[in-house]
Amino acid sequence: MHFLIPAAGMGRRMGSDRNKILLSVLGHPLIVWNLLAAEEAERISWIGIICQPGDRRELTQIIEQLPLTKPVTFIAGAIAAKTQSIVVCGHCRIMPNMY
Repeated sequence: MHFLIPAAGMGRRMGSDRNKILLSVLGHPLIVWNLLAAEEAERISWIGIICQPGDRRELTQIIEQLPLTKPVTFIAGAIAAKTQSIVVCGHCRIMPNMY
């Protein structure tokens, strides 16, 4: 099974000018909790992160500090989309073939 994290948005509705996935929750960026949950899930074999190019460096630093054994792939996020579902559906073709 594949785990796709839509992380190309901003946290404006949360009162932030940063990507919401990088905001701290219980002492760690929100994406850490997603990645650790994916690592623990036996059925997940691949993790994809749809992100903006400007966030990739920080995300890479976060990932390098985690004990992940599953491959993580960065996928360039759309600069503007009407809904996040458009972004996710448009990037599903990048996911590895399951068969």
